[in-house]
Amino acid sequence: MRVLAVVLSLGLLGLPVVARPLNPTEVGELSELLRDRRLLTRFSRTVYLEPWGEVLLVVSEDFSQPFGKLWIYLVQNGAVVYTLPQSQADTTWSLFELKAVHLTDSPTPRLIILGDYITGVGERAAIPFTYALLYSQDGNRFTVDETRSWEISQAGISSIADVEAALAEQP
Repeated sequence: MRVLAVVLSLGLLGLPVVARPLNPTEVGELSELLRDRRLLTRFSRTVYLEPWGEVLLVVSEDFSQPFGKLWIYLVQNGAVVYTLPQSQADTTWSLFELKAVHLTDSPTPRLIILGDYITGVGERAAIPFTYALLYSQDGNRFTVDETRSWEISQAGISSIADVEAALAEQP
């Protein structure tokens, strides 16, 4: 699996955001904690999110299927403190290639995941298509905006910039 891009903004709710790659010790601890997952370390970062404070935003794949399923965790002090909900895309399709992870600095934190998926069904079963997952934070939980994710993805997006432009047109 090729990794194309990682994008993480440096501000969130006006608070200083620690945005750094995971260090080797953290990677080792996460590998032990999430044994049944493949860590996507190039997309995982340390971030500051209320109400948790400094947490590891951990992006991983589950390879119990022919292609992976995306899982995103918030980890603090060696324990998973929150598991982001899976989207309909991740429960229906298979992740072919993760392209980008972007945490916005908007008043309502939004996490944008951009990936190529395959359906595994029909004549186009193995042809990847780009899909954007939009997560919004509300207090101590994240939700997936399935409708907006679908609408924006149908517009032919291929980058985080495309997603942000579509969001700016229709917030």
